[in-house]
Amino acid sequence: VPVPAHVETLYGVHTDPEQTFSVASVLTKRLERERDSNRAYRENWVQRALAGVINERLADLARDPGAPFLYAGVGSGRMTPLTVQDSAFVSGKEGRVEEALEVALREVQRVRQHGISEAELDRVRRNLLSSLEQSWKERHTTSSKSNLQELLRNFTNGETVPGLDVEWALGQRYLPGLTVAEVNAAATAFLLPPGRVVTSVVPQREGVVPPTADSLRAVIDRIDAEQTEAPGAEEAIAELLPAWP
Repeated sequence: VPVPAHVETLYGVHTDPEQTFSVASVLTKRLERERDSNRAYRENWVQRALAGVINERLADLARDPGAPFLYAGVGSGRMTPLTVQDSAFVSGKEGRVEEALEVALREVQRVRQHGISEAELDRVRRNLLSSLEQSWKERHTTSSKSNLQELLRNFTNGETVPGLDVEWALGQRYLPGLTVAEVNAAATAFLLPPGRVVTSVVPQREGVVPPTADSLRAVIDRIDAEQTEAPGAEEAIAELLPAWP
């Protein structure tokens, strides 16, 4: 059964006495067009490459002592057997959770409007392939807990479980061929309606003023309407690194 669709963006704010830091997130839900095919597997790598580039930019921002967040990141994954979710998450410094969300989403908007560079894609492709190769090399010593979690996701969400030998072979086939155009196309609707939900959870304690649905809506409205500046040019690194296997 698919998750019920909604056109409007939904907002929610919660306080929790056990929460120790302030967070905010944006989540969008979409029906998966296709799965269990080579094309679907390639599209999954495109989404992971997109998230990798955005996360790299957010990590650069987080290294600035003046950044409003301690951590920010984006990702995609299956919510149900028929529904995929794209998400962004920020852990804001105290009193700055709305600012943290706005700064993070501005980078998402920048990618939607201006795309990514070949140098960024080079770096992310190599990181993804290196991580996959490491997992393949350690396949005989991987904790059974990790395998169990994958099997549980297969049962609950319909995630495919081809095994690391197949994943490594497919990764070598598809990752080197991912293009900037593919990733930019995937970015155009990333974290945009329909099916968007914006939430924040903050500590319930004296001195902490939670955001409101209206203040979160104002952040989303500003970002949706903003025309961002293009990022600075980055030198392609393809010729500086070893050739793809």
